[in-house]
Amino acid sequence: MALEELYKEVHSILLKLLNSDNSIITVLLADPTGELIHFATKNSDLDEMKLRMAAATIAATFGGARVLGEDFEVLSPNFLIYEFEGGNLVITKCYKDTTLAILASSDGQLGALRALARKYSNNLNSILEKLFIEIEKEIKSGKISNI
Repeated sequence: MALEELYKEVHSILLKLLNSDNSIITVLLADPTGELIHFATKNSDLDEMKLRMAAATIAATFGGARVLGEDFEVLSPNFLIYEFEGGNLVITKCYKDTTLAILASSDGQLGALRALARKYSNNLNSILEKLFIEIEKEIKSGKISNI
């Protein structure tokens, strides 16, 4: 499957997640280095640079939680859940330590958001595996840079 088709599939899954609960405002997918893989949002005021910075922060936060888990011998985190005054953030891991983040309004139910994160991260895993394989092929063939 071509890269473009795989990205379309990722986009489709993120849109389904975005529209699965009225409280969800933005969903994003970041790689372990903090690069934004893709996103979907209902907030037209969010610019891509802000989302790229958020992806980096989310990946670093998840990486920090992983280190804490190792330090306290409770292993790697499955979910990080943040309840802010104005909203909720649920982060979960996907294939090869990519992170799926769901930002929701304060009326979003944390349990429901967690269940959606689990469901959609499982849906994304096989697509991400194929995507990473295709990207690796493109890098080896010289079509794209690995920088």
